[in-house]
Parts: sequence; structure tokens; C-alpha cells
Amino acid sequence: MNRLCSTPRRLLVVIAVLTAMPLHSLFADALDLRSNDLNQIESEVRTLQQQYANPIASTRFYTLQRRLIDAQIQFELKDYERASILLTDALSFRGIEKTRDYVPTVMMLGRCHFYIKNYNSARAAFRKAYAASYGTRQQEALYYLVEVALETHDLKALQQLFRVLSRIGVSSMRPETQYVFGKALYQLGEVHRANQIFTSVLASSPYYYKAQYFKAALLVRRGLLRPALQLFTQISQAKIDKRYKDMREVVELAHLALGRIYHELAQYSKALDHYQEIRRQSPHFVEALYEIAWVFIKRKNYKKALDALDVLLLVSEDNALAIEGNILKGRLNLMLNDYSSATETFQELVTRFEPIRSELAKLKQDKQQLARYFRSLLLKRTDRVGLERVLSEKAAKWVESDENMLRIIGLLGRMSKDRRDVEETMRTIRLIEQALSEPNRVKIFPTLKKGYVAVLEAQNRLILVNKFFLDRELRVVRNVVDPKDQSTFAQMTDERHALERRLLSMPLTIQDLTQRTLNVHAKYDDLKKEARVAETQIALLRKQLDAIDQFLRTEQVKRPERKNDPKTKAIEKELLKERDRLRDLYKRLVALKESIEREVLRVGVGDFVVRAESNLKAKLLRMQRRDGKFMRRFASSLNGKNRSLANRLHGLRDRVWAATTALDNITVRIEQKIDEKVRTFQTILQAEKAKLVRYRRSVENYERDSRLLSGEIGQKQFDLVYKKLSNIILEADVGILDVAWKKKKDESQKIRKLQEDQRKLLLNLRRNYQALIKGSQ
Repeated sequence: MNRLCSTPRRLLVVIAVLTAMPLHSLFADALDLRSNDLNQIESEVRTLQQQYANPIASTRFYTLQRRLIDAQIQFELKDYERASILLTDALSFRGIEKTRDYVPTVMMLGRCHFYIKNYNSARAAFRKAYAASYGTRQQEALYYLVEVALETHDLKALQQLFRVLSRIGVSSMRPETQYVFGKALYQLGEVHRANQIFTSVLASSPYYYKAQYFKAALLVRRGLLRPALQLFTQISQAKIDKRYKDMREVVELAHLALGRIYHELAQYSKALDHYQEIRRQSPHFVEALYEIAWVFIKRKNYKKALDALDVLLLVSEDNALAIEGNILKGRLNLMLNDYSSATETFQELVTRFEPIRSELAKLKQDKQQLARYFRSLLLKRTDRVGLERVLSEKAAKWVESDENMLRIIGLLGRMSKDRRDVEETMRTIRLIEQALSEPNRVKIFPTLKKGYVAVLEAQNRLILVNKFFLDRELRVVRNVVDPKDQSTFAQMTDERHALERRLLSMPLTIQDLTQRTLNVHAKYDDLKKEARVAETQIALLRKQLDAIDQFLRTEQVKRPERKNDPKTKAIEKELLKERDRLRDLYKRLVALKESIEREVLRVGVGDFVVRAESNLKAKLLRMQRRDGKFMRRFASSLNGKNRSLANRLHGLRDRVWAATTALDNITVRIEQKIDEKVRTFQTILQAEKAKLVRYRRSVENYERDSRLLSGEIGQKQFDLVYKKLSNIILEADVGILDVAWKKKKDESQKIRKLQEDQRKLLLNLRRNYQALIKGSQ
């Protein structure tokens, strides 16, 4: 009807037709329409009974194959974290260990962990794949296990894998297994055997040129430069072929190696030729520039050396190499008597690094703060806004530029990631537990949710159809109701109509329910956005505090008298207070975000609003049943067509009650299925929580070991890093003194020369004067 009346013209036509029809005919047509609606609802109820009331109906809503396809898509998109979640879920399917999908799934999971540098989980996955496979799959698992051992510098694991690989035999190995076996031998110092393995890698293998590069490196390691030159030259002249893994980088590394060998052999032209073959986009370009500068220095072409260093400093992101370049640049300027540029370069180093040295010195002297620094590395992955950071970004970057320190930081970083993963998993479990305990837990199970919503919509339609039947009978029996019951009848009807009006203001269809949920979620999304904005503002405030702190340190370098200035001390004290306030504010923000997440879980199909609406509908149904029974008492007083109509309405209402009862039974069955699923999930969650508790203990043990490591080795390495930075500043200070000394020396030479010229001039004048006197006599 709504579609028919969508335009004024059609509306007029419909009104004209209806007004031309007899009133009883109009009512009869409307009753037929409602009867048809009831027929359709009953058909839908029967379908729902087949789907949900049947005890063997399937409620599994995601097949294993669907999970694996989704995981493969995420893996191809390089979203390894999401892929790992899907793969972990797939591996939880019962009986997957007996399928062909098991080993590929475990291998893909291991690769996901490997690519995101979660080496402990990667090792566990590859070990499972190795144990459950044979042949090429087993060798693939071995390949990654060796790569994990190499990445984590786990020599003990390498030795164990070496024994396993030795049993396979080189001729039976796949190319990648041969290559990684050679790498393992190289790492273990087995030079001769490593060379044999690399030699066995066929030219058709994608690892051929990488193996050839290692062979050449082994020759250099043995001091055989000439044969190494020949092999590196062959690699450098190879045509780039996409079939060979990382071939472009291997060719560039060969050019870099050739440049170094020719540099060592004092063949500078050839060295330059090879250095200049390295592309600007190459990760080795800056390294090549630095070595080019040294070639020009050896050839005493200082101007070109300076040009190379200028380009290096322009493009370099390597802190250590940039420092070396700056010092070399200052020395070259000094050699060229460009005192202004030399002083500027050395002074820039002092200005840049003295505040960092001051920061490290302060940390070095305070053992508690130093321990807190290493602890902050363990909290790095969970400290999103950097409030636990002890060192400034510049100081942290300098510390991390040291290779040995970077290994320690990497270890602590992995511990931090494990810690974050444990905490996030525990948080996820808590959220799942809450979701399972909420009234709207049906939304966790999409198939059951679909049925639940369909029942709600069918109930609403039944109530509206029943309303029509009751209102139609009301018109028939109103005149035969006993006068003493008229007021009671009117009051009952008013109560029912009031509730029916409330029903009409509620969402009645699936689309309406979905839209209401979306509207509520949109409001929570707005709150989440505000929370993210607040988090960003906290991060910006932290950066501002860092900037003020850095400014104070820089000013203290420029004006040392400010170190003990009371105002400076007061500002530093206030900075510490502000950092504490920010930490407290951030904790409250985190609690607020978690509260929003919990509230979001409570919204949706089956939530407390829907439950309240269901209670209202139940009350309305009771009133409709009551009114129907009341009117049926007076049906015997009717005659003719009215009695026939009333009897028909009674039959239609009986069908409504039968459909309503069926829907109630479907709801009960859905609730039972939900309870069954919830119990299953809770059992799984309890088992996973127990595993997680054990894993958390392991992580805590690793953290304890990591703290001991940072206390014993980390602090010593920190001292070395500090000493290295002090030496750089000392070298810069010495450079400034050398400039001053050379300037003084040059000035002294100029003064001596002027004095000598003056002496010679006076001597010459004296001789001329004496000659004039003698001539006048």
C-alpha cells in the first residue's frame, strides 16, 4: 500500500476506488490481506523450526576452509598479525592434525611469526611442522629453524640443527636447505665444510649467487684476495635475473667488496669504479660514499673527498657513519686551512652530542635510573605514548646505534613483545568472558543471531496482525457487550492500545534493529575518537616536555654556569611532576577506553534494551489474549454475518497463538544452543587461561633473566657506549683545539715573517743610511 501511495496521483486513484467500494467489502479485503500475512508468517515460522528447533541443525558458522582462505588473503596482503590470528583459530579446529592442511597451516603460521620477528613463536611452529612432515616440507621447516637460530644468535640451536642437516646429506637437500646449511657452518666457523656446501648449490638454484657471494667472502676470510677478486667480479658482472633471490643486492654487495679489495691493494681507480656502481637507492650507498671519500683522501684529492662527504651527510640515516663523516670532514677542512668550516663542523658535533652525553652521564651515575631504563625497554611495546621512556629520542637513538647494545635492546624488545602479547591475550579473554556473560551473547554466533533476529521480527508482525484481528472484532461485538461490562471493556482496550502505540515506536524489522545498533555504535565510535585524540594530545605533551628537557640540556652546554642555577633546578623539578601527572592521566584514559570497549560489548541483539522490549511485547500479548477471551464471551449474542466473521477471527487468532508458541519454543531452543556453545567456549577459555598463566610465568622468568642480563652485560655495554660518545666529543674538542692551534701557529708564522721582514727592512735602511753618510763625506 505504501508503494501504491508513493505519488499524489496514485493516492487519489486509490482513494477514489476505496470510496466507491462497500464498507463490508473493504473490511473483507483488508482481512484477506492480513490472513495472507499470517500465512506468510506461519511459513517463515516453519522454516525457522527446521533450522533452529531441529536438534541436528548445524550452528558452526565458519568452516575450516573459510578460515584458511581468509588467512591466505591476509598473508598475501602482508598483514601477518591478522593472518596469524586466523591461522591460530584454524589450528584449533578438532581433527585438523589428520588433514592435509595441517602442515601448510603450521608453516604459514611460523612464517607469519618469523616476518614480525616473533622468533620464539616461529621456532615453536616450525618445530611442529618438522615433526609432522617429511621430505621437502621437512626441509622447509629446517630452513626456517636455521634462519631463526641465526637471527637470535642461538649457537646451541645451530649445533643441534647442524647434526640434523648432516644426516640428510648434501645431495638430498633442496637448494634453500643447502644455502642455509652453509650459512650455519659459516656462523659456526666451519670454513672448509661451508665452502663445500656453497659449491654444491647449482647454478639453476635461486640461491646460487648468494652462495657464490659467501664463497668469495670465505676466500677473503682466508686471505686469498686474488681468487676472491675473480669470484666477486663474476658476481658483479651477472645480469639481474628475478629468478635469483635478492640478486640486485648481492650484485651491489659484490661491487662493494671489490671496491674494498682494490682499495686495500691501492688500486684506487678500480676501487672508485666499483663503488660508483652502487645505486643511490641501495642500502649500501652511504657506506660506499664514505669509502669513496677515503679513496680520494688516499689520492690527496681532498676537494672531491669533501664533496663525497657532503652527499653522505645529506642522505645518511646512519648515526654512527654520519658522525665519522663529520669528523673526517672537519679534519679535511683543517688540512685545507678552511678554519671556519672546520670549527663549525667540530662545534656542531659538540653542540649536538654534548647534551646526549650529559643525559647518559646522569643516567650512568644513577644505578636505579639505569635499571629503570632497561625496564622501560621491557615496557616499550605497551607504552604507546612513551611515558615510561627514560632517555630522550636522540639519546635512545644514539644508544641503539651500537651493534652490541642493539642486540641487548632487541632481546628486551622481544621480551616486551611477548609481554604485550600475553597482556593483550589476557585482555581479549576477559572481553570474551564478558561477552559470553552478557544478555546479548547471541551476537557472538552469527547463525544463531540470524535466527534470533528473525524470531523477533516475526513476533512483531504477529502482534500487529493480531492487533488488526482484535480491532476488527471490537467493531463487531462493541454493541452486544453487556452495559455493566462496558467500562471494564473500554479500560482494557485503552490499556492494550497504549501498549500497541509503544510497540509501534520501537524497531520492528531486522533493518530497524540493525540501524539502531549502528546508531549506538556510532556514538561509542565518537567516544573512541575523542579518546584517541586525548591519547595523541598526551603524546604531544610528552614530546613538549622532552623538548623543554632537551633545550635545558643544550643551554647548559652553551652556558655551563646554568647547571646549578636555582631556576633551572626548579624547572627540572616541575618537569618531573608534569611527567607524573601525565602518567596518571594516561592510566585514567586507558581505564576509560577499556570501559568503552566493555560497554560496546553490551550493545546489540539480545541486549538489555531488546530484553526490555521483549518483556513489553510479552505483556502486550497477555493483554491481547485477555481481550480476545473477553470478546469471545459475547460471540454467541451475534447473528448472521457478524457471527460468521467473529468465528473466522477466532480461528485466525488461534493460529496467531500457535505461531507465537512455536516462536517461543524456537527462542528457547536458540537459548539452549547458546548455552551449549557458551559452555564449550568457557571450557576452551579456561584451558587457554591455564596455558596463558604458564606462558606468563615463562615470560616473567625470561624477563628476570633479561633484567639480569641488562644488569650484568647491559650496564657494561652502556658504559662502553657512553665512552664511545665521550671519545667523539673529545675528538671534536681536540679538533677545535687543533684548529685554534693551527690558527695560532699560522698567525705566529705570519708575525715571525713580519718581524723578519721588518728586521730585514731596518737592516737595509741602516745600510742605505750609512752608504749616504759615506757618500756625503
